[in-house]
Amino acid sequence: RDPRELRDAARGVRKERVLVYKEPFLSFSPDLAFDALPRCRMIYLVRDGRDVADSIIRKYDVLTDARLASLDSNEAPLGRRVGDLYVPWWVEPGREGTFLDADPYVRAIWMWSELNARCERFLARPDVRDSGRVLEVRYERLMADPIGEGEALVEHLGMRLGPRAKARLEEGHLRS
Repeated sequence: RDPRELRDAARGVRKERVLVYKEPFLSFSPDLAFDALPRCRMIYLVRDGRDVADSIIRKYDVLTDARLASLDSNEAPLGRRVGDLYVPWWVEPGREGTFLDADPYVRAIWMWSELNARCERFLARPDVRDSGRVLEVRYERLMADPIGEGEALVEHLGMRLGPRAKARLEEGHLRS
């Protein structure tokens, strides 16, 4: 949407039926959105952790010693000071040294693993599973069959796959 349209929706001038909010860090606590928005539909898009870690390192240059010297990073906005560095809040107490001894790629895998574990526990809850409100999608399957998987994803949101969305999905590939 154009930002003016979103502003109108926020003011109540325009009603929006669908809001897509892409936020990987919501995976730290997916129950927040699930419980706060009882009519929401959610998509849990999970990707191979090695690819996620590679992307985190290449595109965002986070979880390095230089970035952990302060709490300015989205990946570690809260942390415990250990020596000259901050250990992100999601690292289990007692594992700070192991985390700091790891290279940034291993740290990124660690973060992915923690995010994924929290989502898996959330998805295993009977109330979540039985609600039909959460669709789990494997990124690799989506890229292998962008139209088939994409159609299921869009239908889960109560929408239909339009020509513009179909064209965007057709751009997907396994190297994405």
